[in-house]
Amino acid sequence: MKINVHNVLTGKSVVIDCEPSETVGSLINRAKESFGYLSNQVVYFHGQVQLNLDFPISAYNIPDGGIVTINRNKNMNYAAAAPTPNITPITPPNQTYLTNNVVNVTSWVDPNQSHNYQIPWLNEKLLNPPSPSTSYFRFTTTTFPKMQSMIEDLKLPLGIAIRPADVSNQPIFDYQNIPLPRCKNCNCMLCPQVTFTPDNQKWICLACKTPNIIDNSIINIFEAPELKSQVYDVLVPPFTISKRDGGPAFAFVLDMSSLTANAGFTEQFICSLKASLDSMPQNAIIYLITVGKNLTFFDLRNREEIIMPDLTETNINVPSQPTLSEIREDLDQILDMLLYRLHFDTPSTGHCLGNGLQLATNALRKTGGIIIAVFVGVPVIGPYFLKDRHSAGPNEEVTLLKLPTDQTGIFWRNLAQIIRTNGISLHAFNAGPQFADLATDAVTTGLMSGTVHHYHTFDDSSREKLHTDLFTVLTKDYLWNAETEVKLTRGAFISRQLGNCTTKSGDNTGTYFGALMPDDSVVLELDYEERLQINELFIQVQLSFTDLQKVTHIRVFSFSVPVTTDLNIVRQNIDEISLMSIIIRRAAMMILGKGRQDCVNYIQSNMKELIKSKAAIVSIPYLLHSLLFSDLTRERHPDGIDGRLAIIIRIRSIDIISATLYLYPRLFALQEDGSYNVLPLKGSSFAYGTVFVLHMIDRIVVWVSLAAKPEFLMDLFDVDELTKISNEIPVKENPPNKALLEIIENSRVLSRCYLPVSVIPQGSSDEAIIGQSLFDDDSGNRQSFEEFSKSY
Repeated sequence: MKINVHNVLTGKSVVIDCEPSETVGSLINRAKESFGYLSNQVVYFHGQVQLNLDFPISAYNIPDGGIVTINRNKNMNYAAAAPTPNITPITPPNQTYLTNNVVNVTSWVDPNQSHNYQIPWLNEKLLNPPSPSTSYFRFTTTTFPKMQSMIEDLKLPLGIAIRPADVSNQPIFDYQNIPLPRCKNCNCMLCPQVTFTPDNQKWICLACKTPNIIDNSIINIFEAPELKSQVYDVLVPPFTISKRDGGPAFAFVLDMSSLTANAGFTEQFICSLKASLDSMPQNAIIYLITVGKNLTFFDLRNREEIIMPDLTETNINVPSQPTLSEIREDLDQILDMLLYRLHFDTPSTGHCLGNGLQLATNALRKTGGIIIAVFVGVPVIGPYFLKDRHSAGPNEEVTLLKLPTDQTGIFWRNLAQIIRTNGISLHAFNAGPQFADLATDAVTTGLMSGTVHHYHTFDDSSREKLHTDLFTVLTKDYLWNAETEVKLTRGAFISRQLGNCTTKSGDNTGTYFGALMPDDSVVLELDYEERLQINELFIQVQLSFTDLQKVTHIRVFSFSVPVTTDLNIVRQNIDEISLMSIIIRRAAMMILGKGRQDCVNYIQSNMKELIKSKAAIVSIPYLLHSLLFSDLTRERHPDGIDGRLAIIIRIRSIDIISATLYLYPRLFALQEDGSYNVLPLKGSSFAYGTVFVLHMIDRIVVWVSLAAKPEFLMDLFDVDELTKISNEIPVKENPPNKALLEIIENSRVLSRCYLPVSVIPQGSSDEAIIGQSLFDDDSGNRQSFEEFSKSY
């Protein structure tokens, strides 16, 4: 039999010939011959079932041609993943560095600072939050204030950063054929915090305190496993939560106009799509639409190409389509035909994207799913055209980050309403310096777990990034038709939700997500009613979704946090990274609502309040400083208005680790003996070695100094000269090479995705990215961290 082993972290796949009697470990060992180095921090899955390396392949009913995926171990303690030995600073020959006040970098503290701040990646609490928080459910403080008046005095936001889809190995209980025990008043579900009346005849809901009669004829509630499970899934009948017959479904809307043809954008997208088809869910329903001067729908079931030249009559019902496995060969042929047309047909001078999105929305209304739109520039053809709004006036950016106020905005506002109530997520891929008005034609990306991928200059590096971005979007382990309901201690309430989602009602207790990605995060800000006193803060989040096999789940999270009347205890138990996840989202929303300057003022006021509050802050000043001078907040984004919108959408749902990497990448110095360490983002850090690794939010950069010894280069790259180095890092059996591969693999595991690696020799034109990442130094309009911290 043949099994396709796919490494999610690198994007590589290999087909292995094996016998059902072989162990999973034997299969993986043979895959390693193709993959090279594999971290011990990964796990193996067939579908959603984790595989034991010692079990035979036959134990998991993997079919001939089945797929085994390699992914990160979500339960790994990542703070312990990379050793942090002390290293001896080295000043390489032919290089000039500031080496005064050299310190031990393992506990690096700037001796000139008035506060003992610590760079984020040396903060143990970053990756290992204290109880009751977890990596996927993090409170801004582990002890909440008891009274509402204390929240006002605290002057810091309270809330929870949740990554609800990024949970593994939780117990699953089957309620498809029996009633689900829930509170009769608020629908809260069983959890460890439940209590019972003295006569054991009723159980007490911790959220609303309602007594619920126990009926042991259905289940013995006293032995219910939910009472011992803080997080669990229950399987429920279809339509229990959602009105749609959900599951994997993709609708592709491809721009075939001259702008995208000349840029090679849709061509590259189609090539990357063809390369990714084997790794997509094979039971996914596929819709294919193209837009130009006409709207074209490819009926894959009936093998028909339906061209609609009358763009006023395109709001039609779309016939249901087959799954990817059923039409794979036909789809390949159609994509090849589209490639031919891009090269040899005369393309239209514009596109009718609005019509294409409308048709894709109609196609997915019964099932929910994902729309992937690929386009260049604004739609200029059809009834849903957009005008060039660049003459918006002195506050141009604030205006252009909102929907148009004239008649052209009505369609897009209505389309967003339809998309967000039907379990549909939009992922927009856009290229070119032309203004695309993404705040309008991609507005729903920010409402339903969508993304915006904007490639301002579509060059070779952008092609590679498009390939990686598309593969990620197509192969994520989505929770389809995801919705949440939140239950809180009576008197506490959600004051605001921050994420790429849509609230169901004014009280913020219900949320629509659409197709939820594992790394999507949402923040719930909390407050209390006036004069409320509570004895314990209890919160239960119920996430309903359909899985890859169209089975309906409800995932239940139940957490309790102690409360106190002592504000100093609240301040001393602040989770800086969780607090930062609120601040960065508020900053993004402020740019959308009021503009950049108000956002800058907000960031500066947060730093002042943190210092005044005497909270136990160690690393958040570094993050606030970086945020103040980031792409999000700079006066003019290098990729224009559309680039600004793309990063805002990213920030709104960014998880804690990615947010920290965006604001403060990890910098490693690699030594000749294979040891390595994390350093601050300062030019003086380059006194600690000759080879450095920069782990960024979307890539890994290896920078090699001219002073690196030929022996060191040979150990790492199997070459003895800097000019011979390539981006392909060989697998060698020596300490520095193993350490370099370990840093790269651990970085991908921590980021939960494949990250491309670039090896940059000193003197290369590409090394500017290193200087741009030295956020602690002053540069141009950027104040150094030392000066920033001293000013508060």
